[in-house]
Amino acid sequence: MDTKGINEDELDAFEGEHPVEKSDETAQHPEPLEEQEAAVVYGEQDVVTQESQMSQDDQVLQNDQDAQDMDPQESFVDDDNAWLEDFFDEGLLPTRPKQDEAEPAAADASQTNVEATDITADDAVNGDNQFSEPAEMATVELQQEDLTQQEQVPEDQEDTTPAITQRMSLFNIPSPEDEAQQAMPTQQYVRQEPRPTKAVKPIPLDTMDPSTSGGFSLQSDLPKVSSHTPMGGADVNRKRRWPLVLLAIVAALLLVYVIGALYFMSHFFPNTTVNGEDVSNMSVSELSSHVTNLGATYKTRIAGQGLDLTVDGKDIDFSYDGATYGAEAGAQISAWTWPIELTKTHAYSVNRGITFDEHKLDDLVIEAITEHNDKTEPPTDATAQYDEDSKKFVLVPEKIGTQLHTNSVQTKAREGVSGMSTDIAIDQSNLRQPKITTKSKELLDEVDRANKLLDKKIMIRIADKDAKEIDQSLLKKWLSINDECELDVDRDAIKEWASGPLSDEFDTVGNKRTYKRPDGAEIEIEGGTYGWILNGEELSNIIADNLSEGNTDPIDAPMSQTADSWDPNGKEWPNRYIDADLAEQHVRMYDDNGEIIWESDCVSGNTSQNHGTVLGAFFIQDKASPMKLIGLDYNNDGFPDYESDVTFWMPFDGGYGLHDATWRGSFGGNIYTYDGSHGCINLPYSAAQKLYEIANVGDVVIVHY
Repeated sequence: MDTKGINEDELDAFEGEHPVEKSDETAQHPEPLEEQEAAVVYGEQDVVTQESQMSQDDQVLQNDQDAQDMDPQESFVDDDNAWLEDFFDEGLLPTRPKQDEAEPAAADASQTNVEATDITADDAVNGDNQFSEPAEMATVELQQEDLTQQEQVPEDQEDTTPAITQRMSLFNIPSPEDEAQQAMPTQQYVRQEPRPTKAVKPIPLDTMDPSTSGGFSLQSDLPKVSSHTPMGGADVNRKRRWPLVLLAIVAALLLVYVIGALYFMSHFFPNTTVNGEDVSNMSVSELSSHVTNLGATYKTRIAGQGLDLTVDGKDIDFSYDGATYGAEAGAQISAWTWPIELTKTHAYSVNRGITFDEHKLDDLVIEAITEHNDKTEPPTDATAQYDEDSKKFVLVPEKIGTQLHTNSVQTKAREGVSGMSTDIAIDQSNLRQPKITTKSKELLDEVDRANKLLDKKIMIRIADKDAKEIDQSLLKKWLSINDECELDVDRDAIKEWASGPLSDEFDTVGNKRTYKRPDGAEIEIEGGTYGWILNGEELSNIIADNLSEGNTDPIDAPMSQTADSWDPNGKEWPNRYIDADLAEQHVRMYDDNGEIIWESDCVSGNTSQNHGTVLGAFFIQDKASPMKLIGLDYNNDGFPDYESDVTFWMPFDGGYGLHDATWRGSFGGNIYTYDGSHGCINLPYSAAQKLYEIANVGDVVIVHY
């Protein structure tokens, strides 16, 4: 018996299940051998019963494992008759094939040893003490393996064999030495592949005779002996059949794939539309027929946003080609990828197969839109305007209005008819849209620019003096955002301001003035031709140009006439000037230092005849020598009232001037009140000559009382 097959733990377990009570009396008088063997048989029945509960599948798996553990040389020898064994299993041979002659001899030689140690479950049930060939060969091999393993026990490992042998002797179990001697003669034989054993059945105690030579021993209960069960013929056939099963599955899947591809070559996938029309699972031929049938009665309605137009297909020469329409739609089907396409949504667009006169359709649409737009409100662009509360330019939102955009509606109508739509909806996207919105960058940029200008101030200067400041109160009137989303400068408004209010403020000619003469006299004058005259038109252009460029630098006011300094109500002339005091009938000329460099009495205009000399600030306009003075026709006789020849002529107001008067014998006093001139200031010849020599054109002449 193989000592590896049963260790101390197994013996302890066996003794625990079948205890042998040993009292002091029993130790002195052991039981007869027959009773001990009966106890062994009783315990053996439990082991066999447990072994009989193994399922056939467990035995097959164990057999497969044993087949893998077989020696390659043994497997090669077994394969010689394996195919004959398969034929016998399948019923194709009447008898089992014979073994080689050496194998029966070996089997006979070991028969006695096998009978002493092992029997199959079937033999136990039938009362047969002889082992079958597979069981015998399995026992021989196990005995060989056990002897080999016993020889290879490490030196440091405790040998429990004597203890096990002593305990096994209680149950009449052969010792390992006996089994080794029985197994030695069988080492020359090659183990034949054992046949599958039948399921182990419980063996009643009353059918077993432990006293016979073929009685059961403990070794017959061990799974180790009967575990080498080879794979039967049915299992081999099963392994040979599985590639065929796999091939059949692949062929079936391929067949389903091909059938699906052939189907979808002529049918649309689920969730498919053509020009917006649902054609899911419809065949191509069905779509072609459907399209052809629609041609004869096609009408479409273009409606929305106040427009309602019905177009008959006959009015635009509408026609269908259903076959072409269906063919083009079907060409877009990807039939060979149908397993993937089934998970997608498809929207096909087809333009061919439909013909109509676009010009006729456009004419109908334009006529309807023109009539509609005449009664609706146009869109307005976003803009910006000055807000008095915030003191800046703010955005004014755009308005869409209700007018339709002709090109947009035409395009939508063409697309709808091309797609066989019977209801073409007009929505807000087809209305005329504002060109500029509150989000337009150009508008936002210009608003920002205008607001920056509002925060600036523009100074106008005269004679190096700050004369006028242009601030937001004026700029808000001149600046605006035009329809082109550009900063607009109102030039007309600026010109009107510069030529009007600003000129009135800047022009000093004729202003009423008060000044102090060098001799300390306070003089008040009004009128004349000397002073500042603003060129308002030129100034307005400068202002407008600067604003358009964003330039807010100071501006020197352009003048049509200038003075020495700017003092609208004071002395604007230099220290060098001619002062004609009509109250004194005396004329003086001052130099730059305020010193008198010339003076003389005079005779001014005759006040009794309303020929008084003009008053105000003037300047010498010209100098001439000699000069003929021709008077006006005050008496309306058709001739000048006078003609006078003078040598020194210095006009300061057109026909009024300073000149010599050789026809007078005296000057000064109150002559002017009764025998004055026609308005000129008469001077003695020598005084006039001297003044003519030192006076310059442009010298200021102040005439006053």
